[in-house]
Amino acid sequence: MKYTTIVIIIVFTAVFLGSCTSSRNGTQPVQCKWNYLEYSLTSAPLAPPNYLHYTVYIESKSKKNHIEYIINYKDSNEKKIKYDFVIETDEMEKLNKLIISSDILDAEIPSLPENEIPDGSPLRSVKINLYKDGTQTNKVTPYFPVKQHNERLISLYDFIESVVPKNIWENINKEKEEYIRNYKNSEL
Repeated sequence: MKYTTIVIIIVFTAVFLGSCTSSRNGTQPVQCKWNYLEYSLTSAPLAPPNYLHYTVYIESKSKKNHIEYIINYKDSNEKKIKYDFVIETDEMEKLNKLIISSDILDAEIPSLPENEIPDGSPLRSVKINLYKDGTQTNKVTPYFPVKQHNERLISLYDFIESVVPKNIWENINKEKEEYIRNYKNSEL
């Protein structure tokens, strides 16, 4: 009986810590507890009706997730739209795995050299607020990571976008289309 209890405790601890441990590339494992993440996408500098900026906020332990979508440039007739949404448990588990595999938790992800940054590309980044080695810190990805990290980060970014329900994206697109129509009509 005592042996069974010990095995159960060991298995539970391994599963719990394994969901927040990274040991990629033979580095020492990092114990972490992330609190929230902020994923942002901003279009390349474009004329006001085509400008795009949104941020997805996800909390690791609560159902308080939302997306904020900004129509037009900040501080220039800015219109901010906010939608709340829930992430299912299986999606949160996949998100945790993608965060770990992205290397953001235990590596400084370098940016491409300035001469290699593509012109006109959208800016995508994620900030993760976490507890690491007993302290709270923010880890932020560069807009243009080096190729070694780019594919895993794109997978993370795409997944974050996918957890926002389709009806919210549809509403955002309708708001954007309406803004573009109104913008064009105001120029006539």
